[in-house]
Amino acid sequence: MITTPDQRTMFINVQHPGATTTAEEWEQGELNGTWPDHDPLNLPPRSATVVIWKEDGGVIGS
Repeated sequence: MITTPDQRTMFINVQHPGATTTAEEWEQGELNGTWPDHDPLNLPPRSATVVIWKEDGGVIGS
C-alpha cells in the first residue's frame, strides 16, 4: 500500500495466488488460479491494483 504525498489517493496492489504459476505449470495447464477471467485455456491469472480516494477529495483515514 502507498499513498500520494497529500494522502488523498491510496494504491493497493494485490498479487493473485495464481500469479505464482511457473512457465512449466502454465504449459501443462496446471494453474493455481484463473481470476479474473476464469478461463484457464486462454488467459493466466493477473494481479490487480486498487485505487482508493474519498468522494469529497479529503485525506484518506480522516
